[in-house]
Amino acid sequence: MLGGFSYRDMNEAMLADPQKSWSGPLITLLDAEIKPPKTAKDHDAVDNYRDQLFWQTTSAEVLGQLKDSSAVQPLMKVMLDPAKGDVQATGVLALVKIGQPAVDTAVKLLQDKDDKLAAFALRRIKEVSGAKKVAKNKPYIQTAALILGTIGRASALQPMIDALGSTKNETNKAVIAREITKIPATPESKKAFEHAYESISIDTVLPPRGNSALQALTEAASSFYDPGMVDWLLDRAENTKGGAEDKKALQGTITVTVLKLVKPDQLGKAKAAVDKYGTKIEKDAYAHTDKILKACGERVSCYLAAIEKSENQEQKSQFAGIKAGYMIGILGNEQTVDELVKRLGSIDNAAVRFTASQAIDHLLPKGSTKVADELDKIIDKNLKSADRDKIMGDAPLKQVMYRIRTRAQ
Repeated sequence: MLGGFSYRDMNEAMLADPQKSWSGPLITLLDAEIKPPKTAKDHDAVDNYRDQLFWQTTSAEVLGQLKDSSAVQPLMKVMLDPAKGDVQATGVLALVKIGQPAVDTAVKLLQDKDDKLAAFALRRIKEVSGAKKVAKNKPYIQTAALILGTIGRASALQPMIDALGSTKNETNKAVIAREITKIPATPESKKAFEHAYESISIDTVLPPRGNSALQALTEAASSFYDPGMVDWLLDRAENTKGGAEDKKALQGTITVTVLKLVKPDQLGKAKAAVDKYGTKIEKDAYAHTDKILKACGERVSCYLAAIEKSENQEQKSQFAGIKAGYMIGILGNEQTVDELVKRLGSIDNAAVRFTASQAIDHLLPKGSTKVADELDKIIDKNLKSADRDKIMGDAPLKQVMYRIRTRAQ
């Protein structure tokens, strides 16, 4: 019973003053199996499950704070163990904080050169799923790509490009392509992404929910913040082969991505796409896009004002705020980030706030300790407010904070 009251204080105390001497015991705690209870009535199993979640989540968090490179392998095992899904969000952030040592290990796994981690992943998949055989697509490569994309360091870019060129499995290729959009872009990475996209069939799906790979990649393409991709996207809408329903869904997703990326001189192309492929959702999004582009043109200050407008925090008009965020990412620079950070307090809509956080990430390819410190203050203030909506809305901001901090180191 006491654990039910004290666990938050225990976690906060450990994070407030982490000690290097804790690394060994914390790494040992990560080794334990996590077994979800089969029924809520099995109180012993429930208690053990909660204990493991607390200790392994706290261990991952503290090891990230310590930036201990000896924790990389254990944390990688957490990411590769399908039974530890509830710890993996914390585990990958710990790897982000550790930085380059985590990149080195993940690159080795991406290249299928880490036999021990690969064998561990396949063994745990068999044990957890009960399957006698595991798919031959080497699913651990997807995990390696996810880790590299989340860390977001430029040092991972060339290995990711190389992997895209050599990977034959379409699911693995789609995951790598999706994650490469999270790393500061180059002309080579955009070209590799486009080539991979064109080689993936419309019926390829992504784990774990079986969502369309091409729709996921279409949404990810907006992370390049490149209006130069508009023509290529529209070509994909017209020429990608597939069944009528699948193609219609893809065309709708492409239209929305085009609306996020278009500049004022491309409005005609966007309007043609909306007229051809759009439903009411795309038509409403176009109306907001048309209005804000004609009002702001290429003036970043105008988009900064628009992203924090109270009317653009409402769900019915949130696409105007989203579009403003993309234009800030397209037209802005490192100095723009300071102005955007100042406005975060006025951005309450979760989708608009997410877009703002992604623009910050995009505009700081070399990272910034100063901006990371400012974001940390905002996140800490909202955490102390106990406002659940604000705390949940800061989840993407927290990831960006860690990414830009580790890039700057």
